[in-house]
Amino acid sequence: PVVLTYGQVSAVRRTMAAFHSTLPDRPLLHIQPHHLLALDGLFTADGLQEMLRMGCQAEGFTPAPAHEHKVERLTHRHTGEIIDLYHFYPDNFFEPAQLGTGHYYGIRVDDQLVSVAGVHILGRSSGVAVLGNIVTHPDFRMRGLSTACTSYLCEQLLREGSQVLALNVQRNNHSAVAVYEKLGFRYHDTYIEGFVTRLTVLRTAS
Repeated sequence: PVVLTYGQVSAVRRTMAAFHSTLPDRPLLHIQPHHLLALDGLFTADGLQEMLRMGCQAEGFTPAPAHEHKVERLTHRHTGEIIDLYHFYPDNFFEPAQLGTGHYYGIRVDDQLVSVAGVHILGRSSGVAVLGNIVTHPDFRMRGLSTACTSYLCEQLLREGSQVLALNVQRNNHSAVAVYEKLGFRYHDTYIEGFVTRLTVLRTAS
């Protein structure tokens, strides 16, 4: 379960307090940085991360140069290989059902799947796609594999009709941010992401 917040801090706090007993014990939060104040006395937080939300419109996309390794489309028959790769990134949000979008792509080196890029959400009617689960095996990083996979993914999404591409990335992941900027992605906003634990004994919510 994901909790997203918008609005004034005082209103967010009153809302969180009013629905506190019905919220999950351990939800994932996507909140604006100043909304951390609204959690006081309601949730305990540990390991929250500052995230950037970035976007790219069709006309702003800049494809990466051709890579020596071929990018291939991944399907449900590759699920096992994909899960094995994501074991190196335990905080991933991959669900096999996402392969049904038809927009998961990967690169092999010596017949080993070492890089993957896909989507979290594909809104064909709205023309919006949210990229995600972009990973490269730790032993194969710094070779341009994620760049090649992500660029190919963007090209296919735009060719199919997407007009806006979006993604989220950790603020301190400077190498990934640089890659996305080269492809044409631009900063949209900052938010805080992470799991919190609901307190069972509350301090008075003002």
